[in-house]
Amino acid sequence: MILGFITSIIVGILTGIIASKLAVIWDHHDREKRLKAEFAKLEGEWDHLNKARNKIEGATTKIVYERDGKLRIASTTQYGKWNGRIVMDPAMPEYGGGMFQYEGKDESGLLQIIVKSPDLIYVAPATITHETQKTNFYIWHRRKQGDA
Repeated sequence: MILGFITSIIVGILTGIIASKLAVIWDHHDREKRLKAEFAKLEGEWDHLNKARNKIEGATTKIVYERDGKLRIASTTQYGKWNGRIVMDPAMPEYGGGMFQYEGKDESGLLQIIVKSPDLIYVAPATITHETQKTNFYIWHRRKQGDA
């Protein structure tokens, strides 16, 4: 009788632990599904535009959704190539912030973006390790199929 009681307690505890772990896994899966639905739509090739919305020749960015609201960024600009990551904010889905690092240079910085529409992102990079710190502003415009 006591053995049955102890067995019931152990089974109850194990069932609770398993249910708790499954709930955590499901919650993470559900959260990732929502984040991906919100931010994976930013994936693609983007051209750079200046403030006057004229295309900056040779300046492009590729965005790839990673997971947990993170975007991997690879850009080519007149200053060189750089890579970075942006963390999007689910509480404010039009905003993201992150960092970037130039290839082959000891130069990196902070990056903030504001998603204005599915095809338009305002970009504010601030180079912080350069001799003269500089803040810039430009626009990423989604490249349409066939654009070069």
